[in-house]
Amino acid sequence: MIITNLKYKSDYMLSKAGLTLDFPTTQNLETDLHVRDYLRWACEYIIDYLGSRNIKAIVLSGSLALGEGSVIIESDGRVKLLSDIDIVIVVNKNFLTKKDGREPHGFFREKNNELNSALNSAAPQELLSPIDTVIWTHEEIKNWWKTPRIVTLQHGGSARIIWGDKDILSATFIFSQSDITDQDIFKLFNNRIAEQIFYLVKYKKGLESPECFVFHSAKAAVDTVLAVCFAKKCFKNGLLERLNIFKELCLEDQLGLDMVEWAEFWTKFKITPNLSKILKRFNTEDLETAALKAWNEVADFILKALQWVAKNRLGIDEERTESLVMRLIKCLDTPCSEDLFTNELLKKKLPIPEESRKKKLSALGSPRALMYAAAILLLAANGEKGDEKIKFLKIISNILPVIKPFQITNVSQWWWNLAEETSHLWNILIMDGKQ
Repeated sequence: MIITNLKYKSDYMLSKAGLTLDFPTTQNLETDLHVRDYLRWACEYIIDYLGSRNIKAIVLSGSLALGEGSVIIESDGRVKLLSDIDIVIVVNKNFLTKKDGREPHGFFREKNNELNSALNSAAPQELLSPIDTVIWTHEEIKNWWKTPRIVTLQHGGSARIIWGDKDILSATFIFSQSDITDQDIFKLFNNRIAEQIFYLVKYKKGLESPECFVFHSAKAAVDTVLAVCFAKKCFKNGLLERLNIFKELCLEDQLGLDMVEWAEFWTKFKITPNLSKILKRFNTEDLETAALKAWNEVADFILKALQWVAKNRLGIDEERTESLVMRLIKCLDTPCSEDLFTNELLKKKLPIPEESRKKKLSALGSPRALMYAAAILLLAANGEKGDEKIKFLKIISNILPVIKPFQITNVSQWWWNLAEETSHLWNILIMDGKQ
């Protein structure tokens, strides 16, 4: 049964207004009907909020545009969307006249944050993950799509113009896998690892449902497969196509049969989420327990894959995680002066460490690089005990770009405080505080 409590215009009026939703968003025709209702609602909200005269086009990207959206069908027939709704709003030139002397990027960021907050506050309860919008000019979206990145190669040709100017993405840019940089591959790893910390904190604070928490672990798993395939320059579009390639890589390059089984389980779960299979996998009848076990499992395998890619892509052969992350910073991060270090924190309105600490931190890397390093080390520390765990926590405390190191007598509380701060830094430095 299609959700009927969403306010939207008739199909005739929508067609007249230029809304186009005639493409698969999931692997199931019935669930597609529900997802289209959600997209219809989101588009109308955005148009009402910003004004149709200010918008040139609304573009959908991400898993829904690829037809790989993830949904849960409840026993009562309700369809809940697990996947994010990723939307680019391309604004007209007249929108810039409203910035009142403000710098365009700052104005767009402020307006987009306001829209994001309002949109997600009003969203139907069936949307389990956030709607993520970004406001760009026509020139910005063209520049973004023509830049070789994992995301543009993965989604090139699949972005959907669901409202407005159908020619906004008419130019086709051809990329090779050889154009993808080491930085981009490890950025994918870093963001998924930092997200794992972020969503664990949200879950423990009661701000994330078990279903969503499990889904984020699934995303981390399938993007681990994606990163490995890019590292070996054998990327294919489509989750199942990539899985088959990944299986071959695991057997050829000693990643192991356990990695094959893990990747297969989570890829199939991402395509067709089934919570009963999660309970069975972790031998429990409690979804909350299963969700935490899933998180721990993903932590182990994503670190294993990170180590493997560092060796095969960069020639960094380090068994110790703490040595690995410091070498990754040196290899991938640009040199950071004290002034640049300070400016990155000031730009995001984050506190500045005192001079001696700032000098030590900036010599290691940028605030973003150190935050990512802390997230990797937190995953590693989670699986350790005793002195080994304390060793990790001391390193994290010393490199986290905060005013002073954390040190607490209770080791579990120490890990948790570091996780909370790392989560906060990721949200501010990378997500602009939207999550």
